[in-house]
Amino acid sequence: MPWNPLDLRGASLKKRTARIGDFGKQQQWEMAVQVMQDLRSELLQPSTFTYSSLATAFVRSAQWERPLELLGEMHREKVRPDIHFFSTLISACGVGQDWMASLALFSDLKARSLQPSLVGYNATLNACSKGYEWEAAVHLLSNMPCQKIRPDRMTLTICITALGKSSLWQESLRLFEQMQLGMTADLVSMSSVINACGNGMNWQLSLILLDDLKIYDLRPNVTTYGAAIAACESGSAWSRAVELLGRMQRDQCTPNAIVIGAALAACQTSMQVSQAAKLMQKFRLSPTTKLSGRSFADSLEGGCLQQGTDLE
Repeated sequence: MPWNPLDLRGASLKKRTARIGDFGKQQQWEMAVQVMQDLRSELLQPSTFTYSSLATAFVRSAQWERPLELLGEMHREKVRPDIHFFSTLISACGVGQDWMASLALFSDLKARSLQPSLVGYNATLNACSKGYEWEAAVHLLSNMPCQKIRPDRMTLTICITALGKSSLWQESLRLFEQMQLGMTADLVSMSSVINACGNGMNWQLSLILLDDLKIYDLRPNVTTYGAAIAACESGSAWSRAVELLGRMQRDQCTPNAIVIGAALAACQTSMQVSQAAKLMQKFRLSPTTKLSGRSFADSLEGGCLQQGTDLE
């Protein structure tokens, strides 16, 4: 049944804010905007939480630039943004790959005497990772104890990924080892360090780490296998890439287009034309099939965000 704006006439600000949140979960940002416009037409003053709900609706609907516009509106209406609102904006900039805006917002919230939260740090770190700004990420990580904020597994995994994307595999591995002193590794952190070693042309270590999953009682998933296969691709270890592809299927882990593309690339860069043809035949691919060009670093960052955000 289509939404009728009249069903909120006379409703409280709290109820309208909740409706904005509902539309956000449904990725219907236009409807969320309509609720905001209607409450203003009835001379209701949006609260900080109302703005945060609308910003979240924009983020869920991949409208990355719109949340930033709300900051100006709040300033004009003299509504004070809180740490939750800033964290949402920083997350939007991160997913939109605007790391400079994320850092600017992070500085802004501190200038407003707001205490940065763990969520805010993680969102800013993720933006830096997406922008290949590993130095900024490391600086933020080192600054966390000064704010009396303890990094969690998500924090360290994002930094491991940031370092790995810049081929700093030794630093990634060192950070991974430090992480294990206080917390247990999971699939996302393991995949991140495997990918980091692969980017550093150390595919052998990537395979060792893959086998180490059983130590943590973890079962590799598509992303973990994919990171290891991509590492084999970077090291021209085509036979191991093909072997891992078969191992995936035996483990009833269905390879996706990214994984198959990495294995094919490993064969093609090693001039293993016949093996590449066998893979294409096995997976019923035509010569014109377009495989996904998405990187494993992107997959890993997506996994980090899913571990926990303030957007729920």
